[in-house]
Amino acid sequence: MFGDVVAIRRGSWWRNRVRRLAGAVKCSRFSFARRFGSKQTHGIHAPGARSTRVDARSNVIVFGLITYRNVHNLRLTISKHVQGQRHQNASETCLKQELKGDFEIRNQVLLSVRPEAQAFLKTRLITRRLSLGQTLYDDSEPFTHAIFPHEGVISLKAEMSDGRSVEKASIGHEGFIGIALIVGGGGAISRSAVMVPGYASWLSIEDLDEAIASFPCVRDAMLRYAKCLIIQLLESVACNSLHSAEERISRWLLHAHDRVVGDSFQLTQAAMSQVLGFRRATVNMVCSKLMEIGAIEYSRGDLTVLDRELIHQHSCECYGRIQKTFELNMAPFIRTEKPN
Repeated sequence: MFGDVVAIRRGSWWRNRVRRLAGAVKCSRFSFARRFGSKQTHGIHAPGARSTRVDARSNVIVFGLITYRNVHNLRLTISKHVQGQRHQNASETCLKQELKGDFEIRNQVLLSVRPEAQAFLKTRLITRRLSLGQTLYDDSEPFTHAIFPHEGVISLKAEMSDGRSVEKASIGHEGFIGIALIVGGGGAISRSAVMVPGYASWLSIEDLDEAIASFPCVRDAMLRYAKCLIIQLLESVACNSLHSAEERISRWLLHAHDRVVGDSFQLTQAAMSQVLGFRRATVNMVCSKLMEIGAIEYSRGDLTVLDRELIHQHSCECYGRIQKTFELNMAPFIRTEKPN
């Protein structure tokens, strides 16, 4: 952040927030204005900062290369940077925690390739846990690995400049992160974050290229999933325009239930309101209704599905269409595993 934009109002609250941020980005040294509006001012000196001055018109202390005149934007930038540091630390910790021992391979893309390709991939995959809130890739970040979830829900998020965000698509054991690797390359199309914990397998780009060159069924399976994802996105556009909040939340819960082992998983109402673009009160109202009819049980961020059929009754027809798409498109590859 520093060296690009800084504008600070006087006050202990801002001093504390910027002090934390300055520590996070390891600035060389910093001090604050002793008298607001005075010419005798000191700014935060960071690598790349070229000047420090007082802008009397906007009544802020300005330094760096660009100025934020809107204090709300500055607060938002600081919060997002600190949050990003926390997600990065969580991701680095998680990447070091490779799962040992036996674990179930549930990813449908991996299971839909031929046995010889599966045997090759098993020797190259590194399986790790997915922690709640973990960021796998930031928007436009270059891919280093393709990620194949076995359990959990990964959300691809669209983030606006004013801080709002909404889910573009969600991915579970039916797919993988890194479609750009097989459709022309490029970086991540959005920030991918873990909404429901689980575990996944990482496959390096080099190993993926070798697998595609040696086993054509690997590319075929990944392209078939890409087709399913496009259909899922198209159905989501129609669903978001035509169906109620209750139907959309119920559909999302059904997809999440499909992607976990068992009937209980971690999911907060705040996370649901963020990914679906609803107010927290709307999510709470729908969840309360589902609890009253005995469909789910919810307590302190832990959600348990008690009656899946009841949730299905309150969902929309889009859920069935999306599920049918995956069943029809992945089935041919599953059949190729059987001997003639």
